[in-house]
Amino acid sequence: MWRAVMSATGEPLERTVVVAAKPQSVRAVRGLARAHALALALTAERAADVELAVSELVTNAVEYGDGTDIHVTIVPTEADLTVAVRSTTDETRSASTAAETASPSTKLMPHSRAGRGLRIVASVADEVTIASDGPWLTVSCRFAVRAHDAALARTRRTSARPRAN
Repeated sequence: MWRAVMSATGEPLERTVVVAAKPQSVRAVRGLARAHALALALTAERAADVELAVSELVTNAVEYGDGTDIHVTIVPTEADLTVAVRSTTDETRSASTAAETASPSTKLMPHSRAGRGLRIVASVADEVTIASDGPWLTVSCRFAVRAHDAALARTRRTSARPRAN
């Protein structure tokens, strides 16, 4: 169930969904993120990047979290789409640990999957931030709206307006 924060004009400023920390939640959230990306008029390729990033972040929250619910917030603006995945984690996995694992300069163990998801997110997003607040770990990724995407969005909004007779 989405919870939306609305602007004074009724436009959604952000949407948050809370899902169980279970593998089947990944698919549901991935589809919702893709729908928001397409509604913002991102290209299909860029929407696929958003979908991939959300999939990786929610998968990480399921795998490394402590089993409590996962909060996914999507913030669309005319300039970008930001997705934040917030979950609780054990005390050994802090923001600095996650950032170090995701760093391209950190050597990954050949058979280890640790760190690969965050590297994938960093390769498709324009910006990735990792923050911790007590037991909460929040990973946010921002996708800039490209000039082509913005032009397409303006065209869609214009064609959706009723015409005066």
